[in-house]
Amino acid sequence: GDVLIHTSLWEQARETAGGAGYDFSPMFAETAPIVSGVDLGVCHLEVPVAPPGEEPSTFPLYGAPKEIVAGIKSGGYDRCSTASNHTLDQGTAGIEATLAEFDAQQMGQSGMARDAAEIEPRLFEVQGVQICHLAYTWGFNGLSLPGDEPWRSAEIDPDRIIRDAATARELGAEIVVVSMHWGAETVASITSTQREQAERITASGLVDLIVGHHTHVVQPIEQVNGVWTVFGMG
Repeated sequence: GDVLIHTSLWEQARETAGGAGYDFSPMFAETAPIVSGVDLGVCHLEVPVAPPGEEPSTFPLYGAPKEIVAGIKSGGYDRCSTASNHTLDQGTAGIEATLAEFDAQQMGQSGMARDAAEIEPRLFEVQGVQICHLAYTWGFNGLSLPGDEPWRSAEIDPDRIIRDAATARELGAEIVVVSMHWGAETVASITSTQREQAERITASGLVDLIVGHHTHVVQPIEQVNGVWTVFGMG
């Protein structure tokens, strides 16, 4: 599902930390033994980290304390998808701050970029298997990618996703996973757009798994063209 930080959560994390910084780890404690037991744990971080010197913020422009990434790591996760409708909430400074914290925690991510190369398909190895994780969003709540830096994140475009998956295969990917920030919020049924995009992407034969988020409610899990598609994780 979506890791989305509201005021009550960071206030609780600040209290847990004794007023010095933030500690989100108790919020992940009950699921940590489950997630830690898998070969690859992937979360979806729906908000950017607030730039240095900025206070945390909530709707409509989110900015999370940087400690949220350490909290996610404490939950057993190895990486996150970061492309969402809130990716640009703190501008490029938020993207820079978010990725700096992922580096500090030695975690991987897909969906944000500091340069043009970082948004391109990349491989990582898990138990001897070469994996590519791609991440896309339906949009940015009316905000736009910088005209001179369109690579800062990735919007959903089935043709682009298929091209990226083909590139991943050429690089040697044995598994290609696609994270999709899509659907209609609070709607449990699959939208026609989700259905159409899933059909096109899976028909390529280049993708092994689609994992969806954004709706904040559980949507169906189906095989589309023989490919498992988790339309919405809740």
